[in-house]
Amino acid sequence: MAVVGAITYHDIGERTVGMGSTLLMYVRKHMKNLINHVKTALNNYARYIETRNEIARLPRDVALDLGIDRGDADRIARQAIWS
Repeated sequence: MAVVGAITYHDIGERTVGMGSTLLMYVRKHMKNLINHVKTALNNYARYIETRNEIARLPRDVALDLGIDRGDADRIARQAIWS
């Protein structure tokens, strides 16, 4: 017997025979979730790169006025995107 939430090969075989369309809906739902997760991760990474590069390109006097060190661009961008 499969653990709740886990799908074994035997479980898939039974679902295919007994509930073929239900299994397809299940797979589609989880593939859609996976694709959405990957899209979100890629969008966050792109925002991180853009933010990091903008901070790193700040003129020294502007960075000092803002109280940041351009060398900390990586840390600041990570906090801005993933915190």
